[in-house]
Amino acid sequence: MFAYMTPWAARQLLSRREIGCDFVSILKRNDNHAKLFDYRNVHKETITIGDDNVKALRKMEKLDLDAVVVVDRDNRLKGVEERDHVINRIILMIIGWT
Repeated sequence: MFAYMTPWAARQLLSRREIGCDFVSILKRNDNHAKLFDYRNVHKETITIGDDNVKALRKMEKLDLDAVVVVDRDNRLKGVEERDHVINRIILMIIGWT
């Protein structure tokens, strides 16, 4: 299972001392990382490596994220797809540079 949180959400959470300490303690443990999803703005949704740019953008828009985790068919981490990169690829396709 993977989790993603925007940098601004992480900063906001960590700036609240008690909540931030609890969050970090969950990250440090080797068990029960599912508790991360109890925190607002921690997302577990992913896209698959074969998904197209439109699907990636729709997922980011739906979740109000600037990036989404990419996994392969076996649910292994392949990377993180950022909104700006997806938009750039779409624009290049539209103008015929790809």
